[in-house]
Amino acid sequence: MDGRSQRIDALRGLAISAVILYHYIYTTEALAWLPVPALVKSLVWNGLAGVDLFFVLSGYLLTRNLLRHADAPNAPLTFYRRRVLRIMPAFLLLIAIGFGLRAIWIQIGGRPDVWLWNGAYPPWVYLLFLQNIWPGLNNAWTAHFFAPTWSLAAEEQFYVILPLLVCFLRQRTLAIVAVIWIASAPFVRAMLLKHIGIVAAYSWPVARLDSFGWGIMLALLPQLAPELTRRLPPRILGGLALAGFTVFAIMHRPDPAGAMEPLVGVTVVALLAACAVFAVAHWPGEESGGVPIRALAWTGERCFSLYLLHMPVLGLTFLAADMLRPIPTNSMEMMITAGAAILTFGLATSSYEWIERPFMAFADKNVRYRAVPATA
Repeated sequence: MDGRSQRIDALRGLAISAVILYHYIYTTEALAWLPVPALVKSLVWNGLAGVDLFFVLSGYLLTRNLLRHADAPNAPLTFYRRRVLRIMPAFLLLIAIGFGLRAIWIQIGGRPDVWLWNGAYPPWVYLLFLQNIWPGLNNAWTAHFFAPTWSLAAEEQFYVILPLLVCFLRQRTLAIVAVIWIASAPFVRAMLLKHIGIVAAYSWPVARLDSFGWGIMLALLPQLAPELTRRLPPRILGGLALAGFTVFAIMHRPDPAGAMEPLVGVTVVALLAACAVFAVAHWPGEESGGVPIRALAWTGERCFSLYLLHMPVLGLTFLAADMLRPIPTNSMEMMITAGAAILTFGLATSSYEWIERPFMAFADKNVRYRAVPATA
């Protein structure tokens, strides 16, 4: 847990904030009647870009970490063990609570097709991290209690091969793999869109190869091209990412058919996310941000629990208010939505302090990368 970057945490906080706003304001259809400027609506419409930012960040941070320990004995196994300790405790608790509450809801006479659990897959699908594959095959999202974990599944599938690539390929070969991923991803999405469906073209890991590829390339740049890394201006790239996303949000409206999202949207946003990650990772000066940066960094530290909990808490809050689906249509129901957001942050903080941090501390103490034995 040592050595955290406030700037990286702030970027995580920005990503999770965008995703929560998208789900709480756009998915619930509240955005249609809220009296906010068109630009704000456009930015919220495109809040799922936070997922792409998470993918690039994940590829960058984990590749960078693996590069440091690539020569350590059993580095891939250590990586897997640390990821299990990082991800599984909170995730398993979410699955247990989700299916437990579903059973109670049905037992007391609740409708099985309620928004939170309608179409839920068997527990083994979630436990095997296949909740992004199944919706792709069925071309439909189901069971909003668990729905956000599709991106966690995509990352876990990426984590299976990442340590093998980093530890067993030369860095230049790994860079070539990353470039191939970046170049081929739009064509992979086009093929998936044509032959399987829009959901597969959005959620399958092969459809996100460019996001992960950009993350790998950003981690390799200081080793393979140190001069280029020093010459790339972080402030200009950061401004380009911000301005580019604003223009993209203004021009990119939700497509009723959804066809443009995986082909154009994901490609553009992955590139802009790469610019943002590079800018933040190489920003000059000390890490001493103002109140907004500190607030985003605080949010970013809790982003995993926030991501797991924000949809369940939203649905359960409306269920407690005797509404089967969270569709706020007046100020009172918007207050319920705001209450769900406050409750989400409170529960996520508890999850971070009582579940995430203890297991991270355990991993740092007991599951370390071993040093390379000294040679004569």
